[in-house]
Parts: sequence; C-alpha cells; structure tokens
Amino acid sequence: MRIEYLREFLILSEADNFAVAADRLFVSVSSISRHLAVLEAELGLQLLDRSARQIRLTEQGIVCRQSFEQIVAIADSLLEYSKSVQGKISGTLKISVPYYSYDVRFADMLSRFESEYPDVSIKIATSQPQGLYDDLLQHRVDLGFLPGPFTGDEAIIFVPMYRSKYIALLSTEHRLAGRPCLSLSDLVDELLVELEDESFSNAVTRNSLARCNFAFKRTAMTHNIESVPGAIRKNNGVHISGLDVSKQASLGISYIPIADENFYYEYSIAYHAGNTNPLVPVIMEFLTHYQQR
Repeated sequence: MRIEYLREFLILSEADNFAVAADRLFVSVSSISRHLAVLEAELGLQLLDRSARQIRLTEQGIVCRQSFEQIVAIADSLLEYSKSVQGKISGTLKISVPYYSYDVRFADMLSRFESEYPDVSIKIATSQPQGLYDDLLQHRVDLGFLPGPFTGDEAIIFVPMYRSKYIALLSTEHRLAGRPCLSLSDLVDELLVELEDESFSNAVTRNSLARCNFAFKRTAMTHNIESVPGAIRKNNGVHISGLDVSKQASLGISYIPIADENFYYEYSIAYHAGNTNPLVPVIMEFLTHYQQR
C-alpha cells in the first residue's frame, strides 16, 4: 500500500470532484482514478460512492479516511526524522507561474535550484495570475511568481524580484499600430479592455497607472484572455498587459511597448504567511542569491 495513494485519497475526499483533486495534486484525473482502484483492490473495500455526481465517501471510506490520516501523519513524522538525521534537504515544492512567463523568466532559475538541491521535487503549474493568487490563498501551491503592486489579503507575502514594462495590445488596423513604442499620453482617449475573470491583473494594472496619475476614461470588459483579441478588434480598444505576453503573437494584434519610465510592474515571489513547508525559506534564500548573480 503506497503512502502517496493514501495522500491522494485524503485530498480527493476533501474535493468536489476528481478534476479539482487532480489540479491540487498536479496529476491527471486518470491517475487518481487508477490509484484509487488499486487502493480499493488491496483493501477489498469500496471507498467511494461512484453513483453520486460529486465525491461522496462510503461508510467504509469514512472509516478508512481516519486511519489513512493517522498513517500519513506517522509517515511524515518519520520522514522528517530521517531528514534531520541525514542532514539532507528534501521534500516537495509546488510552484505556480503565469503561463506566459515560465520559459522567459523562470525556467533557468528553477533548473539551477534543482541542480543545487537534487533531493527536492518541484512540481510546476501554470495559470493566469488570478488563479495563481487563489491557489496561494487556498494553500494549493507553496510559492507563486506574480506581478505587483497588489493590495489584497495580508496573508499573501510579496517579495519583489525585478521590474518589467507594460505593452499595449492593439488591432493591427488601429491608428497607433505602426508606432515602435507608445506613451500613456497617446492612450488618453482610448478604450481600455479589461478581463472579467482577472480582478487581480486589473488591480495591478490600475495601481501602476495610478502611480503615473493616469486613468482611462472608457473601459469595456471581456470574458477572459482568450477573448481579448476579438474584444480589441470589436471595440477598437487597447488592452494593457505585461511584456511577456508579446511572445504569444496573436494574428491581427500589435504588441507595442509603453515607454513611460514610471509605468512598470514588479515581478514578485509570493507565498502564504501561514505556509509551513520548510522548503519555502530554502528556495526564498536561493532566489535572493540568484538575483544577485
């Protein structure tokens, strides 16, 4: 009986469905289903009521969950003891980065960390900033790389790493599309396209604009990042995003840097103040030294 299968079952028992559990565990739905079947076969018990739409434990599953919690707690205690005796730094770190920034910003950084700490397993997830922030709040990840400044839940600690510039996304038919760069004054009469599902990113952009004493007079909302190109063309508007987004190169969209000196955002390492993973301070120290190289 594998301890990891017991861990998966405990996460599954707290989730609404298999997909939610898979996201939290950074594995596929099929893997969880297969591991559950192995566990049930080993025990000769049915742990889950598969006729229910949402996850529902059987009576046997409820009893087993209590035992699994005790087994996992004992296993974790033994692992921590083993680490202290051997003096090794090991364990698992769950890290999330914006989907458009991993290759550009963080691949080398995390590769170097893995080389220096070969006994640490890093599980990488990519998402939009809003999803990443929510995952930090819910303790689904240990560490996230997020743009700022952002004033939200005080439980999330932001440690600035470096500054990056914004770009304007415009239709290639827009009157400003041929410019090599823009200033905020060029955009004073433009309509700003924002994302309905990205209150985090919207807030960061507005904070950065406020630093420059600038605000758009007109705004329009679109559903998500995938609908931005269509919304820009439909409204003849502009969407403000981070420089890393330019590598996506959507058809019919111009990506133009905004040159104002004070119009920038800060990429930060973010973590939950209540995170108890002992590897968080380890990687924080590593990243600090990495930035100084």
